[in-house]
Amino acid sequence: MFYGDLDDLPISDVLGGLERRTGTLIVTTRSVRIEIYLDNGAACSVAIGGRVVTKAHLVPKLLAKLLGVKQGSFLFASGEVRPERYRLPLPWLLIEAAGAIGEGAAASP
Repeated sequence: MFYGDLDDLPISDVLGGLERRTGTLIVTTRSVRIEIYLDNGAACSVAIGGRVVTKAHLVPKLLAKLLGVKQGSFLFASGEVRPERYRLPLPWLLIEAAGAIGEGAAASP
């Protein structure tokens, strides 16, 4: 298990260190708790505020918003994960999330 503050370690660095890990990453901010269940470095289920994200195409957009969070905490615990809903490798997710951030910036006036 490891944990810390997003002030000290950005979530992108946390996720980068989990590329081959299995367990649960919990990110807690002032307004929400996000749980990312990883199986060998691939997101297999994500929950926001206790509600499971059932559509895989929404996960990169969620991650893009999470990458912008600067305050909060994280905890990663190795172990079993929820049943697999999808299989989204972390490197791919980070690239897709960065693309979603870029699209949002390009759309802003």
